[in-house]
Amino acid sequence: MKNNLKNGLIICSVCFIFLFEPVFATEITDEDFSQKEVKEAIIKDLEKEEGPLIYEIDIYLLDVSDIDYVNGGYSLSFWITLASDQIDFEETPPPQIDFVNGKIDSIEQHYVTNDNRYTAKVYGTFFTNFDYTNYPILDLKLPIIIEPVQFKTDEIKFVLPKIPSTVDPGLTISGFNYGGTNEKVIDYNYGDGLDFSRFIVTYDFETHFVSAFMIGLFPIIIMAGAVVFLFGLKATNHDIKVEMIVGILIAGIFFHVLDVGESLPPLEYLTLEDKLMTLLYVMLGVIMIEILFQRRLTDEDDLHHNLKIDKKFRIIFTVVVVITIILLWAF
Repeated sequence: MKNNLKNGLIICSVCFIFLFEPVFATEITDEDFSQKEVKEAIIKDLEKEEGPLIYEIDIYLLDVSDIDYVNGGYSLSFWITLASDQIDFEETPPPQIDFVNGKIDSIEQHYVTNDNRYTAKVYGTFFTNFDYTNYPILDLKLPIIIEPVQFKTDEIKFVLPKIPSTVDPGLTISGFNYGGTNEKVIDYNYGDGLDFSRFIVTYDFETHFVSAFMIGLFPIIIMAGAVVFLFGLKATNHDIKVEMIVGILIAGIFFHVLDVGESLPPLEYLTLEDKLMTLLYVMLGVIMIEILFQRRLTDEDDLHHNLKIDKKFRIIFTVVVVITIILLWAF
């Protein structure tokens, strides 16, 4: 009986600690310390240490939303944790942090826990240059870049966390799979001789290949197949060929403009979809030149001469397509 009572008390104690664990953390508000007081406290700690103050940074990503492909923006919410064996965060709050590539909307729920860790929840919009080389198959790399404000590398140094930064298991982005997290710390120089410790964590998200293929690439393959099909028509069916060419060209232009022109910013390079559409335009151009030659050099009902020109242009078509592919993918 006594053992059962004792075990019951132990279980109740554990549950109490687990449920009310935030109570044992000290909440820090922005009003507790001014930036001047923070700086003075950090300088005092620097005077005690022989080297820079070392801060370990860990980020736990909660949500990604509002991805702006035109401007390269994306909204994030995450927990950021700073840990240091050299600092008592209740006496010396963490240094002011600059989110280099972000515009912070709010920082909430500041806590200092018993194991000397400072934790806060951050909401903000971040920016980067997306790589659209393989569009519509996208590999989105979403970085968060962090630096200390005012303090140089010889004063404050960031280090990677012992356990890599992770994402919430429930995090999803429509049309994308989570591909992994990359972290690094560098000494960043602004060109004025001053180095600042910079922590960079990058979250990789990849498009679902099947959906990207069906929406962005399959229509181009169908249109290209229709162009090749024109060689299977009777050599004298010029009117049908012209109608099909016009239809494919209009469909291709609308598809290209609506899918790439309105979805992406102006780029200094060609995307995968741009290259495939350029190849389609070249294929259509060769067929149009063939019809022009047939109309100019033969009678419309002269099947023999029309067929001769058609056979020559099949070879020309193949050569031009191969050269175009080499040129498009070489540059």
